[in-house]
Amino acid sequence: MMWGKRFFDVPVYRLARDRYQHQLSSKIDRDMEIFAGSDIPEDILSRNRKMRVEHQRLKYGTWDFNEIVGYIRLYFRGSQVLGEYFSAEKKRTVLTRRKVFLYETYKLATEGSIPANATNEEIFNCIIEYTQRCEKELTRGRFVETAFLEQLGPHVDWDALRRED
Repeated sequence: MMWGKRFFDVPVYRLARDRYQHQLSSKIDRDMEIFAGSDIPEDILSRNRKMRVEHQRLKYGTWDFNEIVGYIRLYFRGSQVLGEYFSAEKKRTVLTRRKVFLYETYKLATEGSIPANATNEEIFNCIIEYTQRCEKELTRGRFVETAFLEQLGPHVDWDALRRED
């Protein structure tokens, strides 16, 4: 598997959070259509909708953890940034509670080369660019969540990390 220094695992989602919220909302709207044109008071319909939202949350969990379909394990190998890919993908990935992550490849996208005297900012930019290339390599619609990496990245001494034994 990996031949380098691992430094971060980036989650890959079935779809982006906003698309997930839209799909969930649409599903609940379809469920609520059976009450269209009825004489049921608005406050009861509102309570019913809230109960359906809560039911969906209990059944499928939150997007943050339950929509993950894979991980990109980022690592340095010499002057390169690479990412192994572990996938829980099936023929058809839908809302589910059961996932087994399997090793797919040692290099998801073309490696990013880090210049010899790169600053921490330049190294971090290589890492972010690599994750963007990874997203393009994945099945259409997959979403690589780099928010935490982007939050943490500017504060890390990347040069020292990649040179550490």
